[in-house]
Amino acid sequence: MPPHARSLVLLAAASLAVACGRVGYDPLCTPFPFDAGDPSLDGSAPRDARDPDLDAALDPDAATLVPGTLSVSAGEDHTCAVRDGRVFCWGNGENGELGVASLLLTTTPEEVALPALAAWVGAASEHTCALTVAGETYCWGRNDFGQLGENGASSIADVPTTPVVSLASPTDLDVGGRHSAAVRVTSRVVSWGDNGSGQLGDGTSAGARFAPVDTRFNAIDVDAGDAHTCAIRMDRTLRCWGSNTYGQLGDGSGRDQNSPVTVPDMTSVTAVSAGGRHTCAITGDRGAFCWGAGDLGQLSDGEPPSSTPGPTPVLALPEPAVEIAAGGLHTCARAASGAVYCWGDNATGQLGDGSTTERHAPVRVTGLPVAASLSLGASHSCATTTDGRVFCWGDGADGRLGDGGTSVRTAPVEIDLP
Repeated sequence: MPPHARSLVLLAAASLAVACGRVGYDPLCTPFPFDAGDPSLDGSAPRDARDPDLDAALDPDAATLVPGTLSVSAGEDHTCAVRDGRVFCWGNGENGELGVASLLLTTTPEEVALPALAAWVGAASEHTCALTVAGETYCWGRNDFGQLGENGASSIADVPTTPVVSLASPTDLDVGGRHSAAVRVTSRVVSWGDNGSGQLGDGTSAGARFAPVDTRFNAIDVDAGDAHTCAIRMDRTLRCWGSNTYGQLGDGSGRDQNSPVTVPDMTSVTAVSAGGRHTCAITGDRGAFCWGAGDLGQLSDGEPPSSTPGPTPVLALPEPAVEIAAGGLHTCARAASGAVYCWGDNATGQLGDGSTTERHAPVRVTGLPVAASLSLGASHSCATTTDGRVFCWGDGADGRLGDGGTSVRTAPVEIDLP
């Protein structure tokens, strides 16, 4: 969820989110605190009922805000976007993640029929979730680990007629590899789906949860990675839990954690993004940090490629980052100027610099207009721009770029949303 100029989207009568990237965009809106970057939910920040100055700025009229929403979410092999409250998806739909039962694959955006206008959509590994302006959450796609919040079918190919139960008007929502997480209006974090590495944070590390479980942990923002989860607390410190094989939790232990653990020395956190095997964050006073797997240069820490179990500064960024997004094996950051810089794996052009050369330091994405938000998938990247367009680049397999083909694109291509 990037701390960027945000349009405002009403999620429910008592629950608001702020967004220009993850939930929407408005080139005239102004930055607010408590926002984070992520590969699947780029751009929203929850309303903090304890911050009257922030709350006073929120527009109570959702109907006037939905027409301006624009966001994009890059998953593993599919991508989804919201424009003016309408949801579109493209790429691989073998597990129903496109939300249209008859679509097993499409190389161009197809509209998904939701019961209400959408404020946000998130594409995960093989499932998708959307949040409507009525505050209801709908999930579809693969469900073998309960990642849809529904105890029944192993997959759901069409948007279900009923929302995720016991999850009214979340202030934040994210989708990970095979799990999902949300922040209730009470600030309590809940999660559901795969829990094999403790990524649900409920103190257990086994089985699957087919309905939201309480982590007994409060936060203002949650971000789900492949098999780990991170959250920003009210005091803007950072907690992570789940898989820690590569040090992606940042606590230095190298051990999986089934309850939230503190990421040391991370204060004044304004953004967090949990990726495939690494995590990145932005602090208000010290810039960008990454930790976890760095075998392909995705940490940009100036060290030989390796795993780093604790936060290290991102080096060589030409401009300070206001948004950071961790993908499968690559990372991108957006500057206040709208320039985007990427580093790490580039085998399929996901860094957008016109090459397929692995980069251990940030390189600028070429040919991209002023960016408003970012979203990174496993091997492709997408962005929205301040003039209301969507661009994607990288791996085009299964049509996940949405440009009508399946080829690698080493530079951004514009996606034509109907």
